[in-house]
Amino acid sequence: MKKNIQDYKKEATLNKVMRFEEGIMSRREWLRVKMVQGCEVEERNVRQYEKEEKVRNELNERRKHIPTGNPNYPSTAQWLKDKADLEAGIYKMVYTLTDNVKYSWVITKTEYDHFKAMQLEDDI
Repeated sequence: MKKNIQDYKKEATLNKVMRFEEGIMSRREWLRVKMVQGCEVEERNVRQYEKEEKVRNELNERRKHIPTGNPNYPSTAQWLKDKADLEAGIYKMVYTLTDNVKYSWVITKTEYDHFKAMQLEDDI
């Protein structure tokens, strides 16, 4: 199967050598070590209160010139989008690698996907 640019980026991310508590190794090797140690991965939505506060402040600054009229006009569309985002809440997906004891590490989506793939390989 032919690899595309995203596959090469994933490989480069996983092959990056870094310093961990266990020593100097690639991210791929570190994930394998953590899987052997019994760690689990978790994904969860985390509300971003700082970003909501920033959007709220921007809306308050622009409140003097509330855009009206054509909803497709860029400033009106941005105003409506910001207002809807603020009402719904601004969330971000966070991926964590959790130890059995008390430690947890924030990992990237690439590392999360690779860890899940390694778990599937071991289950087969």
